[in-house]
Amino acid sequence: LGLLGGYLLALGVDALDRTIHTQEYIEKRLGLAFLGSVPKAELTGDSADIYHKLLSGPKSFTGEALKNIRTMIGFSAAGREMKVLLVTSTGQGEGKTFMAMSLAMVFAQLGERVLLIDGDMRRPNLHRRFQLPRDTGLSHYLAHSQTVDDAAALIRPSGTPNLDVMVCGKIPPNPSELLSTPRTGALVRWARDHYDRILIDGTPIFPITDALLWGQLADTTLFVVKFGGTNATLAVKAVQKLRESDMKLTGAIVNQVTWKAGSYGDYYYYYYYYSDYARPDGKTNDVETTA
Repeated sequence: LGLLGGYLLALGVDALDRTIHTQEYIEKRLGLAFLGSVPKAELTGDSADIYHKLLSGPKSFTGEALKNIRTMIGFSAAGREMKVLLVTSTGQGEGKTFMAMSLAMVFAQLGERVLLIDGDMRRPNLHRRFQLPRDTGLSHYLAHSQTVDDAAALIRPSGTPNLDVMVCGKIPPNPSELLSTPRTGALVRWARDHYDRILIDGTPIFPITDALLWGQLADTTLFVVKFGGTNATLAVKAVQKLRESDMKLTGAIVNQVTWKAGSYGDYYYYYYYYSDYARPDGKTNDVETTA
């Protein structure tokens, strides 16, 4: 009776859990390609310097995971131009800003000239994480600039080689209206001519739709889900909304995967103990690992 009760309790807990945990769910229910997963990292702060340290070094799980995702994005291009990438998610708190910043940094590590745009003019974050002033930025350009060349004066170096940032600026009262003006498209076209890669940290799909406006200008969209945190039903609706808007979707990235997370945890356990990058005794192996 005790074993049966425990089994039924486990089934009940699993049935009540409506969050995303598996690659299979992403591929079968969301209908998206699985680009990779990023392990949960204990950050001691929320600045660009901490992100840079997190991504650097041959023993960085997070850095290697993001480089794998960068490679998958390249494979998915299949000869198509994929310069402008929009990063979005179902809702707040799923890690889209972390993913946009981190991907911008790993693309910059290749020597590409990268521009990161804070496309969320409702809850902007990039100015704080890069410790940049927010007196002027995207909102100032959209509201007041006469020509697209004025955008160059609003772009600031991030402190990371090859990576520039356009912060939001002051939060406007009408973000959707500003993004609907021809100046937004002109900015993206200008950035294409001056940068190798442009990443847009967009808004989540719910409860607002600003990301759909950016999506019309992007070459593709990256959909971020939080392991054990993204509501599966809402994620399905969010992807459906993106498709109804004719947005190009490259695939999904699972963020904040825990160490003991089924197949994800098994992969990182294997990667840690049997790859060239690290072993508990400090030595290395010659075993090749694959995701």
